[in-house]
Amino acid sequence: MARRDCVRGTASDIYDGVLARRYNVDTPSIRLADSMVDTVFYLGVLWALWRRAPGVLLRYWPLLALLLVLEVVRHLYDLLKFGKAASYHSYLAKLWGFVMALSVMGVLAWGRLGGLLVASMILGVCSNLEGLAFSILLPAWHNDVKTLRHALILRRQMIGPPA
Repeated sequence: MARRDCVRGTASDIYDGVLARRYNVDTPSIRLADSMVDTVFYLGVLWALWRRAPGVLLRYWPLLALLLVLEVVRHLYDLLKFGKAASYHSYLAKLWGFVMALSVMGVLAWGRLGGLLVASMILGVCSNLEGLAFSILLPAWHNDVKTLRHALILRRQMIGPPA
């Protein structure tokens, strides 16, 4: 049951964005809502992991705590600077989501793959640091920033070339 629910949740998270882009309804508001729903989904996944395999989370609690603190710091910074959460959907965030889905399915379905869960948390820390860097660099809110290079290009477009 848990395995099927994980697969369904992950598939719907992937394909809602694919379909939105295909039918040209992929607005900044939709992307922002998608990011907020992702956060709620990840909190649900964390709760499910705690219920199914608390030992795995307890074993890696310092890394998990760092990840959660970075998530909160990044969201608070974005709210203070932009008045709303960021919605970057970077390549690193997508990789994090994919690895997280695999690791969570492994832990929930078979009670193992803790090593992959650690890799997922490390990617999550890196993704949050990347998102924080985007937010620091960009003078105004922008969605779908794929890489640091893209953030730098956007910054130049928003503030103009150096004097």
